[in-house]
Amino acid sequence: MSSHLLLLAFQLHLCMYSLLHGSSNAEGALSGLPSSVPLGTSFSSTTQAIWMQSQNTIFQLDLRPWHGIEQYCMGGVRYTYKNPNAFIWSFNTVPEPLVGSNCNLTLRWDGVLAFDLIPTASSTSRVVAWQTPTAGLSVQNLTLQDDGNLVLVDDSGGILWQSFEF
Repeated sequence: MSSHLLLLAFQLHLCMYSLLHGSSNAEGALSGLPSSVPLGTSFSSTTQAIWMQSQNTIFQLDLRPWHGIEQYCMGGVRYTYKNPNAFIWSFNTVPEPLVGSNCNLTLRWDGVLAFDLIPTASSTSRVVAWQTPTAGLSVQNLTLQDDGNLVLVDDSGGILWQSFEF
């Protein structure tokens, strides 16, 4: 029960954040966001929340902190036009946000996509909370497809990892 309340509170937070900051148009799409990024790209929840958007603007890569009783991190692919903007896939292995702060998503030079954070207020060390098993597989970029699938692709466009399979 408590995890469902926590997730509901997080969804409410996302809705209020969007309303208060007003950075998106009426439908929720943002202009100027890439649908694909190269190796070495890193996104931080401390500077902005929405980092990528599918070319059809229906899906966005969202990475954000959330402050409640503790600090939390959550990230994943969200459906742009649903209010609140519901995640269709998350880096978290559990449905509730991860306890931690300063969350980052990095497409490392070795081809691994890694989600890391600082786990507690008393810690200064970063912990990898989730990562892809793609080291050494010739990954070239991270792409958010028009169907919402987040994929790692090689130089010929072949998919080496995907967030979900149909």
